[in-house]
Amino acid sequence: MDKTSEKSVLLADMLSQWARNAFKRAFEGTAYDFSNIRVVETANPAFGDFQCNGAMSLAKEMKKSPRDVAQTVINGINLPDCLEKRELGSGLNGVLPKSQHAFDKHLFC
Repeated sequence: MDKTSEKSVLLADMLSQWARNAFKRAFEGTAYDFSNIRVVETANPAFGDFQCNGAMSLAKEMKKSPRDVAQTVINGINLPDCLEKRELGSGLNGVLPKSQHAFDKHLFC
């Protein structure tokens, strides 16, 4: 595995843990299992570098729309200084690095 791949795997693992914690906080007190929440590299770079489909998998169980589940998580998260909430279009919101330098410094120092 090359250095770029190793960095991507490490970053996906770190983001997965962060996402699981964000889901747990957003739905605290519920009996839902968040252990399968994963962040993975996107297949299409037009949609960013990483994605988390946790809202899709939990929406049916929660009897909510995936968008409502995702928005509840986004609304309740506390972001590190290197990340910010941004509207991605069509009413979708995401979490993106403020800058690549700040993101790398925060995660890899």
